[in-house]
Amino acid sequence: MQNNPLLIVCAGTMMAVSGCTSPPMIDVNAEAEAIRELDREWQAAAEAKDVDALLSYYAPDVVKMAANAPAEVGRESLREDYETLFSDPSVSYGWTTDVIEVAASGDMAYVRGTYEFTSPFVDVGKYLSIWKKIDGEWKVVAECVNSDMPLPEG
Repeated sequence: MQNNPLLIVCAGTMMAVSGCTSPPMIDVNAEAEAIRELDREWQAAAEAKDVDALLSYYAPDVVKMAANAPAEVGRESLREDYETLFSDPSVSYGWTTDVIEVAASGDMAYVRGTYEFTSPFVDVGKYLSIWKKIDGEWKVVAECVNSDMPLPEG
């Protein structure tokens, strides 16, 4: 078998070029700031009791895991909960974001913080939201919320 000089040159060129390419650099700080801004908008929607705006931050197939309730799957499955919640004028719901961590790939992130819910009673707790970049937009794909309040005795 003879060595084909053209084949050797082409193979060498391809190896050199492929060694020079690298994935684009992701600015995780800029992505975290983008999520922080979305989080502010999301909270404003909650404060305004705007269910449609609030739901727009969730992915269509979101999974929400609240304390003392079965997991809910799908953005529309959350609609009735929020409509019922916000129909009470005494309800207020807000949160404080403590940590936003974006993966080096730039397509996944988690947000961790605390919340306060006020109606006829007050509940405080913590949450963890998983955000995913879907078609270029950050959406919440999973959320876990649980109370710091002790269970009632009985």
